[in-house]
Amino acid sequence: MSVEECLTDEANIYLINRNYIKINNSGYLYSEYKNKKIYIKDFNHAEFIGEELCHIKNIQCAHYFLTGINYYSKKYELKRYGDFKNKLLKIDIASIDFKKNNFEYFNIPYNFYHKGNSLRKILSLCPNSKNRNDLLDEIISLFALDIYMGQQDRFGPNIMFYKDRENNIHLAPIYDFEFSLKTNFLLHNDIYKNALFTFRDFSSLKKFISKHSRLGDELESYLDISLVEVVRESYEKRNLIIPSDKEEYYSYFDDDRKKLIKKIIR
Repeated sequence: MSVEECLTDEANIYLINRNYIKINNSGYLYSEYKNKKIYIKDFNHAEFIGEELCHIKNIQCAHYFLTGINYYSKKYELKRYGDFKNKLLKIDIASIDFKKNNFEYFNIPYNFYHKGNSLRKILSLCPNSKNRNDLLDEIISLFALDIYMGQQDRFGPNIMFYKDRENNIHLAPIYDFEFSLKTNFLLHNDIYKNALFTFRDFSSLKKFISKHSRLGDELESYLDISLVEVVRESYEKRNLIIPSDKEEYYSYFDDDRKKLIKKIIR
């Protein structure tokens, strides 16, 4: 789905003057505003939907919004699409860096991949059992969300943790949903791959649930969610529309994932 299909004149566009766009060493576009980086990427429908699902499930998540790059605006300003639609070079999606100054952020350490279970090693960093249980709950919520969305890109760079002032470890806000909600991204050999833990088949998933029943409970909770309603809500908040022909796809995807969840938990 392209952004042009979703736009209305009332859509909220965060304008950035082209002169303030930079490129990092990895080739990604970003800008800077009040000592915060604004990360810019191609439009993808799943980012807004993933954020809305996180909101429903009380999961911390990056905030995504539309951005328009041009040469006519001030450095940064929020406008209606209708006011600038003939002056925009490109419409992208963006998020503001969520990192807080008093926290230490990190991805899964490279040496965790060499042997055994990265999940176990991450949990071992927690200073006490309460923090360990809290972090495990956060990770299980991520597992359930990704399984429902059909996420196939939750690898090392797309999972971040932070250490707070008491040295407790927590999952940082979730980001990057673009490789989800698409049937052609679903893998045939694995139910769900994650850099922390890979569920290669129903047996391994059921075995995990037998030890951690909360994953089964979290998966079951998605049976009460209407993906079509989630999509509508996420786009209406931004004064965007969902083409009617696309709603049929979301309904099909929702039904398919719920069949999978039922097979997992029953």
